[in-house]
Amino acid sequence: MSLIQPLPAGALDIVGDIHGEYDALVSLLGHLGYDEHGHHAQGRTLVFVGDFCDRGPNSPAVLALVQRLVESGRAVAILGNHEINLLREDAKDGSGWFFDARMVRDHDKYAPFQRLMPTPAQALWPSWHRCPLGWSVKTCAWYTQPGKQTRSKWSEHSPWAACVSATTSGNKPPNNTP
Repeated sequence: MSLIQPLPAGALDIVGDIHGEYDALVSLLGHLGYDEHGHHAQGRTLVFVGDFCDRGPNSPAVLALVQRLVESGRAVAILGNHEINLLREDAKDGSGWFFDARMVRDHDKYAPFQRLMPTPAQALWPSWHRCPLGWSVKTCAWYTQPGKQTRSKWSEHSPWAACVSATTSGNKPPNNTP
């Protein structure tokens, strides 16, 4: 598998920097129209752009939910620096939920947080090795809402950036767009 993969075709909802905020993630997914199994009535796909864990109250639940959605085919994900730090066994600020060495230092700043029984990072999400490090994007999506034109921007050189693909045909940017 290539470390850079194309984004899925169709309408996408891009979600990032969850940082262990399980309740906020569940609320956001409901607000976006997803059910508890990751189904969307309009067939949209969830795109998670990393930083699922650390700092928030329930990183284990966020990781479990994202894993379930990715493995069911309802979502795609790339790893963020926080997940890569776990895999590298590099204890950073906010990772006291996982690393004993950070638990005391992180307590005052981030507690309460759900702890995970000591386990290798690879056991948290066995399919992490199948997640790409980035997505390739050739064009930026344009879409129109009634009475309003919206444009997505991104840096073509950033592997962490993603751009939603157009869901309707014929919507093109104006000629004077940089």
